[in-house]
Amino acid sequence: MLSDGPTDYTKIKAQVDAKNVTWDVTDTDTLWAKRECGKLLMPLDPKIVDTSKLPKDMGASAPYRP
Repeated sequence: MLSDGPTDYTKIKAQVDAKNVTWDVTDTDTLWAKRECGKLLMPLDPKIVDTSKLPKDMGASAPYRP
């Protein structure tokens, strides 16, 4: 695992626009994540990423919970 931070939203947009995404998972604030889910962000695939340890208050409505 490589770490590149802090999270820079302009880097995420540039990666998506260039179709050269190098980040698989990123730490963002909830409001930005909800707004960009399906645009710049995709939901986490629970078959690949263990979401069982996410805080319970994030609930099913969060963009990264199935």
